[in-house]
Amino acid sequence: RRSLTTTIDLRKRSPEKNEWSFEVKASARESVDVTADTRYVLKLDGRIIGRGPDRDTVESWTYRTYDLDLRPGSHVVEAVVYHGGNKPLAQMSHAAGFFVRGHGALAPVLTTGRGAWTAADVTGFRYGGPTGGAFGAGLPNVVEGSSPEFRELPESAFGPVTVVREETAPNEYYHRFPGWRLSETRLPPQIATPFKAGDFPQTVAARSEREIVIPLGNYYTAYPFLRTRGGTGAEVKVAWAESRKKLERGEFFEDTYLPDGGTGVFSTSWFRAGTLLRLRVRTAAEPLEITGLDFTESRYPLVGEGRFACDDPTVAPVLALCRRGLEM
Repeated sequence: RRSLTTTIDLRKRSPEKNEWSFEVKASARESVDVTADTRYVLKLDGRIIGRGPDRDTVESWTYRTYDLDLRPGSHVVEAVVYHGGNKPLAQMSHAAGFFVRGHGALAPVLTTGRGAWTAADVTGFRYGGPTGGAFGAGLPNVVEGSSPEFRELPESAFGPVTVVREETAPNEYYHRFPGWRLSETRLPPQIATPFKAGDFPQTVAARSEREIVIPLGNYYTAYPFLRTRGGTGAEVKVAWAESRKKLERGEFFEDTYLPDGGTGVFSTSWFRAGTLLRLRVRTAAEPLEITGLDFTESRYPLVGEGRFACDDPTVAPVLALCRRGLEM
């Protein structure tokens, strides 16, 4: 991996925001290893570049390597870490934590325990009670204003970080302490394919209620991004269901978004799954504008290498259904 040809300086980008930036004087491609317990959203200069980690046991906790293409100028690396909330049954956990290991010139700047990281608790986010029939999927999100990935927190919210696990020194007897034992993930990166659904923008009048059902056209595992403006005191419940029949039977997974009157972006801490969404909007004294709804499909990048032909026309739809099941 190519190293920076010049030194990098660590500095604050602005006094208004507690964002530590590093200055790059020559274009370079540097890499970092990242993981967290339980989930992280990694951002470079305000853009989401990764989510993880891939699931495994605590004794084989996975990290992923990201290549950062850095142009001359200031750059900011930040992460949102989710922990708790009655996690999905498939998810292991040891304790809340976040880990970065920088390579090359980024090692002293971004490696946790060495770099000048700061942290803040994000208020306005919590886990709600169980909804519908989504057994084992964890708890839904209740979000005020905007999801944590899209917040700009004041400098006063940040403080020093705590080292929750020191590096274990090699020893003659191969002794190890309880907790995470890191290993590089064996999975390729999940796909992150954007798509849109529904007819937006739409405005919901003050002191009214509206229900909007949005078919996705296929079964998806995806992160939603609901964008709003105004609507102080409004409530938007977004339910994911596998079919209209299940939606009618109350078998769905439902998140709750609470706009604060500004410009909001609402997403989820985990991917959601289904063939359709239902939005139930209830406004207070101010109208709510839903400016957009888009998605990022997230799944294993399955590639079909086989071919099959048959003179029975009923077979092809079954094969397509089976393939989609494998992708999901």
